[in-house]
Amino acid sequence: LSPPWVSIKGPFFASKLWTPRIIPRGLFLFKPQITSLQECSLVDLTRYVTSKLQISNSASIEYIHTHYKESIRLETLAKIEHYHPVYYSAWFKKKTGKGLKAYLSELRLKEAKHLLHSTSWAMSKISEELGFENSSSFTRWFVNSEGISPQKFRILNKG
Repeated sequence: LSPPWVSIKGPFFASKLWTPRIIPRGLFLFKPQITSLQECSLVDLTRYVTSKLQISNSASIEYIHTHYKESIRLETLAKIEHYHPVYYSAWFKKKTGKGLKAYLSELRLKEAKHLLHSTSWAMSKISEELGFENSSSFTRWFVNSEGISPQKFRILNKG
């Protein structure tokens, strides 16, 4: 029996060339200058997997970007990724650099600024579009985030 890191072509680190080799669970690794299996470490594999995670978008983050106008629960997102909610929260923060609440708030704030700048909609329409219950809660949230009211932001950024 051959170990799981051996492909049909031989050990995946046997060559000094930049050639893809199969490693466990179907991932591919491009690694130069490694001449023996002993030089391969868990650190190398961890770096590879981490880089792949940072490049790819996850289903839960895509869900957030399409449903940010709605109420989004941590449990829902954890289910999408098949993670426990506690683990998902830590994973999300590591992947995005922000907690879920801060990430959602930033996403909504960007959209609010875009709508204030590019439309002449009333505050009630914008607050409804962003999923707020009423325009006063939207205004309060915007002032806490930006330090000025949405009306003043619109005036300052129209020109």
